[in-house]
Amino acid sequence: MKISLDREADAGYIKISNSKIAKTVYVSDYCNIDLAEDGTIVGIELLFISRYVSGFKPWLDIASAAEYLNKSTITVRRWVKEGKVPYYKMGKEYAFSLDELEDHIKGRKQISESNFDYDAIFEKLNDFSKRLENVEEKIKRLFKL
Repeated sequence: MKISLDREADAGYIKISNSKIAKTVYVSDYCNIDLAEDGTIVGIELLFISRYVSGFKPWLDIASAAEYLNKSTITVRRWVKEGKVPYYKMGKEYAFSLDELEDHIKGRKQISESNFDYDAIFEKLNDFSKRLENVEEKIKRLFKL
């Protein structure tokens, strides 16, 4: 499963499988579901995220950070190794705070891992996980799965 965010579109996408999308089902003004030919869920599009997720702090993977910075992933990886950009490492993956990247670009943010609040991150991940469970239950009821 992969979760992506499009800040300009104020939308998020939860990609559940790599199957080809055969049909998109309108659920509400805030949600569409992409289905494969066999009826399984390929992904869930969430619209107007900023309206219903208070305190939402988007985290970017390295590809999204590179796109936001208008640089290649190779350049961003080099900046990470050289300590030229604020980042966090979660396992083998790099994570970038959109707010910190903006601050860093403006020259107002010093790179520091001491600002990383692990408890807040885990709390938000748990909250997001519960929201996904609620969405999954609604989807199952909607499609009578």
